[in-house]
Amino acid sequence: MDLEKTTVTDWDVFREAANALLTGQNPYLIGDGETLFFNPPWTLIPLIPLAILPPMLGLLANAGVTIAVLLLVSRHLKLSLWEFFFMAISPMLLQSMLYGNTEWMPMLGLLFPPPIAMLFFATKPQAALGWILLFLHRGWKTDRWKGIGFIVAPTIVLTIASLLIWGLPPIPGPENPGQRSLFPFSLLVGIPVLIWVVRKDDDRLAGFVGPFTAPYVTFHGYVHALFPFRGKWMALAVAASFIPVVLGIVA
Repeated sequence: MDLEKTTVTDWDVFREAANALLTGQNPYLIGDGETLFFNPPWTLIPLIPLAILPPMLGLLANAGVTIAVLLLVSRHLKLSLWEFFFMAISPMLLQSMLYGNTEWMPMLGLLFPPPIAMLFFATKPQAALGWILLFLHRGWKTDRWKGIGFIVAPTIVLTIASLLIWGLPPIPGPENPGQRSLFPFSLLVGIPVLIWVVRKDDDRLAGFVGPFTAPYVTFHGYVHALFPFRGKWMALAVAASFIPVVLGIVA
C-alpha cells in the first residue's frame, strides 16, 4: 500500500487491514478510493504483531524492522557498512519508515529458499520484479518447468485461496497519490539491466530492475534500485536521490 499527500498514512491502512484480517474481515474493504489496501493478504501476517500495538508504537516498530532487515540483507549481499549506512539514510527508505510502508518485505525474501522468497517478493512485485524473474530463471536452469513450478507453487496456492475468500484486490490507478513510475520510458533502462541480471545471475543488480520495469511504483519503491551501487557510487546515488525531494517533486 502506498500513499502520499494525504492525511491517511500507509501505516493507518496496513494497521487497519491487519486487524481486519485478524478478526475475520475482508482486508480489501479497508481504506477509501485510491487508499484501499491492495497488497496480497499474506502481507499482513508479519504485520499483525505490530498492528496490535498503539499506532505510533507500531509505526516505530515497523521502522525498526525495516532497518534490521536492511542490515541482514546487506550482510547477505555483501554490502559494506558504509553502503548499508547510505541506503539507510536514503530519502526513499526514510519516506518508507515515516509513512509506515513495507519495503523491507521483498528484501526479506532474499534470505529464504525460493518458494518462500517468492511469497515475500509477491507482496510488492513492482519492487521485486527483478528478483522474481531471476529466481524463476534459476529454477528453469535447475529443473525446467518442474523447477519453476516448485518455486511458484506456494504463491499460486495462496493466491487462489485469497481470491476465493476475499475476491479480487483493488488495483492502484494513475490517480494513486503515491504513483511515481517512469513507465514506459523506464523500460529503456529496465530491460537491458534485466538481461544483464540474467546473464550475470546477480542478486544485487536484480534489485534495480523492478522500479524501472513496473507501471506502478512509488518513490520509496526505488530504494531497491540502490543495491547494485558500490562504494562512492552508492554515496553519489543516494545524494542524487535527494534531488526530487529538494525540488519538491516528492514529499
